[in-house]
Amino acid sequence: MSSALVFAVLAGTAAATWTVCLKLGSTRISAALGAMVISGVAFLANAAALALMRASGQPIVFRRDVLWLLVVAGLGASGVDILALLAYDRGLRVTSSLILSGTSTALVLVVGFLA
Repeated sequence: MSSALVFAVLAGTAAATWTVCLKLGSTRISAALGAMVISGVAFLANAAALALMRASGQPIVFRRDVLWLLVVAGLGASGVDILALLAYDRGLRVTSSLILSGTSTALVLVVGFLA
């Protein structure tokens, strides 16, 4: 199995964990605060991953011209957290998370087709 496929399966597992935990916590925290907690924990996990990569000798690559794309991606991630918390708080079933992933997949396919 290629490492790309392994990472894809692990990412899917992480997304499922995010979905289930988001649903379970959605009625117990305001959406914006919940998104801040998620983002804060993600920042700490990413900082640890970066430190481990650096310690193992992997190069840390950063090009300034890509920064705006990452800012837009961060805004998108914030929207996913806040809007999913609101959807689950208002009664969306966790089994309906296909609506979230299906919408995302459809839009990515359209952009990929047009680009």
